[in-house]
Amino acid sequence: GKATLNGAIYIIDWDDVQVGDITTNGAVPITANGNSARSQGLEVSFRASFSRQWSAQAVYAYNQAELTEDATGIVRDQPAFDGDRLPGTPEHQFAMGATYTMPLADSYELSVDYNVAGISDVYTKVGLRGNGEELPGFTVHNLSATLADDQWSAVFYIDNLFNKYAETGVRDDTSFIRDIGNFTLRRYYKHIITPRTIGLKLKYAFF
Repeated sequence: GKATLNGAIYIIDWDDVQVGDITTNGAVPITANGNSARSQGLEVSFRASFSRQWSAQAVYAYNQAELTEDATGIVRDQPAFDGDRLPGTPEHQFAMGATYTMPLADSYELSVDYNVAGISDVYTKVGLRGNGEELPGFTVHNLSATLADDQWSAVFYIDNLFNKYAETGVRDDTSFIRDIGNFTLRRYYKHIITPRTIGLKLKYAFF
């Protein structure tokens, strides 16, 4: 009972796969249907307790998601083809962490957690067509320390420990950056992860 290992292998066949698109008139965001696609991969998770103080866990996932049939006009009226990678699907994802727990006097307990998680690159559009972009993969580290007893706890945490800058998605594409009359249209922008965040959370149980 000191170690747990779980795993799964999957193959998912999609009919009329859904992807993000925009209307021809007005460029309103919509969900469009392609033809067939396949998502296949594996997932593995592991957890172990090495002693009363130390425990660790790790998760890894591999995913290959792509069209299995040509799709006409799926991205801004442009075709995509069999084998084109689907958007928003990193091929590799992982997370791992370790926890140290130490009992203290008067029923107090100190717990320190360190974890790291990451993903590989992501496409913003099917097969990078229609001004699609490849967003680089990234890794984020987090650290926290918890002091607690039966009624209350205090958690000091640092999320995004090394202040990593990373892009997670886009709105529209670079073709929307253009001059119209006397102003520059900028409907396009990128979403980013939250920068380093340092905080303290207090919790008290009245019952």
